Amino acid sequence: METRNQAESLAYSAEKMVADNAEVISEDQKKSVTDAVAEVRESLKGEDNEAIGEKLAALSKAMQEVGATVYGAQQAANAPGGGGGDQPGADAEGETIEGEFREV
Repeated sequence: METRNQAESLAYSAEKMVADNAEVISEDQKKSVTDAVAEVRESLKGEDNEAIGEKLAALSKAMQEVGATVYGAQQAANAPGGGGGDQPGADAEGETIEGEFREV
C-alpha cells in the first residue's frame, strides 16, 4: 500500500513540476517525465506492487534529471550577471550612485 501511495504522490508532484517549470526544461525531459507518469498511472490500475515499484523508480530517475535542470537554471538566474535583477547602487549606465549622509 505504501508503494502505491508513493507512486501516486510522485506522479502528482512530477506533473506539477513539469507544469511549473515548462519554460526551463527541455521537450525531451517533459516527454520523459510525462511518459513515466503515464506508466506509473497504468501500473497503479493493477495489483502488482513490484511493477509499480519499477515504474516508480523510473519516474524518480526522470524527476532527478528535471530537478537538476531546474536547480541549474535557478542558480544561473541568481548568479552575478545572470539576470537576477538590478544591482543595488547602480544606475542605468552602470555607474555608482553617490548618496549623501550625515552623522547624527
